[in-house]
Amino acid sequence: LSCGMHIAVCIGAMLAAILSLDFVLGTSSLWGVLLSLPGVFAGIQMIIATFLPDTPNHLLVEGNRKQAVSSIKFYYGMNDAWDESLISKYRELVLKVPEQISYQDAFRDPSLRWSIFVGMIVSGSQVFCGSMATISYSTSMFNSVSFVSPLVPFLPTIGAALSVILTLPAICLVEKYGRRVLFISSLLILVLCDYFLAIFTVLSQNVEFVGLSLWSVLFGVAFFFYGLAYNLGVGPTAFFIPGELVPSQVVSVALGAAVATNWFGSLVTTFLFYPLNLAIGGWSYLLFAIPSTIFLIFLWNFLPETKHKDKGAIEWESLVDFGKPDQYGTFMIRQF
Repeated sequence: LSCGMHIAVCIGAMLAAILSLDFVLGTSSLWGVLLSLPGVFAGIQMIIATFLPDTPNHLLVEGNRKQAVSSIKFYYGMNDAWDESLISKYRELVLKVPEQISYQDAFRDPSLRWSIFVGMIVSGSQVFCGSMATISYSTSMFNSVSFVSPLVPFLPTIGAALSVILTLPAICLVEKYGRRVLFISSLLILVLCDYFLAIFTVLSQNVEFVGLSLWSVLFGVAFFFYGLAYNLGVGPTAFFIPGELVPSQVVSVALGAAVATNWFGSLVTTFLFYPLNLAIGGWSYLLFAIPSTIFLIFLWNFLPETKHKDKGAIEWESLVDFGKPDQYGTFMIRQF
């Protein structure tokens, strides 16, 4: 499902890239319309959301059984003359979601705090590798190395379309090879590509005797492998690994912390890269390469494999119990 979320993000990026083309809305007279479209889409989402009922589990926990029945009918298409019978069928079909603990309780436990922190590093790696900046400034990146000019305006659209296609195999790879192997190996490739992007940009701007076209081609090759590694590994897996590192009661806290880290990283890398690129050229890619190298070393040592996690349990080397065994089962997490 998280791979599907990544595909949806890529489709959104592809739509934005298409609308940004010079012959669509990317002109000096229509840029205001282009800028306002995200607000229009957000408004449509907010309007649609008002017609969506809350989740059945939440309504049942709140004791609002009448609305819970309507929610079950809406989301699951179940129909039964008796409300209690419908609720019973729902509970048989859907596993009971444990009540989520608070941020304070989660961070008070050292083991949970560590697992949440590892998840934050995973989510941070997704953006500090330069993913958001490459989406936002790919045109400037290729122009800086004198890439084939007629192709440059279409590269964001082509890249977004390839991202959708490349993410599809990730759905199978993540189950075949596991989360840790896929994430670490793809992050390693991204780190190498960040350094190569820096090297080829610097060479294209300073060393002319080899020929600018050579550095442009090498830059394009590095960029392609960057996109390949990101969409097959780090991109989709970073959405769900933080939630698999913790027991079920702590998933909302872990994902919330991971998303906050992700958005902060997006803000930092997107706002800093462009002025740095104008000021120091290819050296600006170190903004991605250095943090990603640190994250790679950290995750190589501390990221566990969560492929075989079952209903909130992860069996690792050192184990501690958590939760209510009589109601939810025993949850085990690693204590480093």
